[in-house]
Amino acid sequence: MAANPYETVGDAARAYTQVRPAYPPQFVTELVTAAARTKNTPISQVQVCDIGAGTGKLTAQVAATGAEVWAVEPAADMRTELSRELPDFPLARLLATTAEHTDLPTAAFDLLTYGQCWHWLSAPEASAEAARILRPGGQIAIFFNQLDVRQGWVKRLSRIMRSGDVHRLDRPPQLKFPDGSTAFTDPQLSYTVHIEPMTVEQIFALGTTRASWLRSTADNRARMRENLRWYLVDHLGHAAPGRIGVPYISICWRAQLR
Repeated sequence: MAANPYETVGDAARAYTQVRPAYPPQFVTELVTAAARTKNTPISQVQVCDIGAGTGKLTAQVAATGAEVWAVEPAADMRTELSRELPDFPLARLLATTAEHTDLPTAAFDLLTYGQCWHWLSAPEASAEAARILRPGGQIAIFFNQLDVRQGWVKRLSRIMRSGDVHRLDRPPQLKFPDGSTAFTDPQLSYTVHIEPMTVEQIFALGTTRASWLRSTADNRARMRENLRWYLVDHLGHAAPGRIGVPYISICWRAQLR
């Protein structure tokens, strides 16, 4: 796995919980329902693993459908936050492993979900591991929430925050194995646009969850925050207590194990 930037995130894990958006509930429900239909069982018997679970946003949404959920998250701070947010989540199902080496049983799951993490992984190794732990006919679902940079002011905001995680709708994730083969169908795209109402302070906090912030120096962090304050308050005229409608695109790529 690529170097994990979240091993020492500290307060950033809490910021993830507070300011990162959830995923479209209709996508989650469709995936779990389709898994139950394929397996011809009730939803309660659908086995799901949320890989790169982070603070548990997607884990919680999948669990709310009634499916049985496992979570894989290598970063200790993120696991701690997940347990704080989901106090009833069984610790035996929260694994400190990686997407490439989950240590989970072969052919154990009907659905694998990846929320905002695929770009951090070694895609060939993660794809091979996904194929190993999925049952034949199981699905993989790769989610991204990203700022809708098609709007000029949002594009400038993303540049100030150095938010480079813009995933193009015409570029599906690669699900090829290390030898170049694959056992998955071609990924199919679903996406939706929504507005997240956020205060200026919440947008500041959003900036602290970016890899550019986590890897930056104290001076660069201070400069980035001041640039955000100038842009949002001085330039765009937003008052600190008010809310700003921040446009997001939510993306879900789905593929099936043949």
